[in-house]
Amino acid sequence: MGTPTERDADAATQAAPDTLDGVWDDLWSRLEDAVRRRQHPYRTGVVATLGEDGVDARTVVLRGADRAAGVLRFHTDRRSSKIGQLANDRRVALVFYGDGVQVRLRGTASVHDDDAGSDAAWAATSTMSRRCYLTDAAPGTPSTTPTSGLPAELAAVLRPPLEATHAGRERFAVVSVRVQSVDWLHLAASGQRRAGFSRNDGDWIAQWMVP
Repeated sequence: MGTPTERDADAATQAAPDTLDGVWDDLWSRLEDAVRRRQHPYRTGVVATLGEDGVDARTVVLRGADRAAGVLRFHTDRRSSKIGQLANDRRVALVFYGDGVQVRLRGTASVHDDDAGSDAAWAATSTMSRRCYLTDAAPGTPSTTPTSGLPAELAAVLRPPLEATHAGRERFAVVSVRVQSVDWLHLAASGQRRAGFSRNDGDWIAQWMVP
């Protein structure tokens, strides 16, 4: 079957862009498409923060990608550990991978839980997704038994009625990441390609790199 790298390289059937502008368009197109399409491999990525015990990483769902501003967004429970970690250190790293292309990003995060932007995001969130914010206890709270954390009346309800989800609003937050640097890696059996981008005031500095 080959190693994971060999299999992934074989899967990267699309040729790598041969210009830095082409790479920039490729990576942002992937991120933008992931916001629109649930099945896109970049729909979920890994975000890493700094906690008391070191680096803390988890999977998040990509909810926004603003190419012009260089900003990514995801949603979270404001009671989660990452919110406290971001209050102490706003630096984050994100990784997305799929179709033989890895995109790593570093940036600074801001948390929005009581503004027009978070109100709009909550209004656009389906009741199925709102259900995640209806747990009685905060994420990570120890339990003596396997549990979803949901109240008994909602535990078996996949799509609760809208009125049953309002309590989740005060627990809901939007995390915006202002990207400061990007590392793009294209895997291919014929040879990898790698490029880097770093923010410089209102511009981006781009360069090719050895994979």
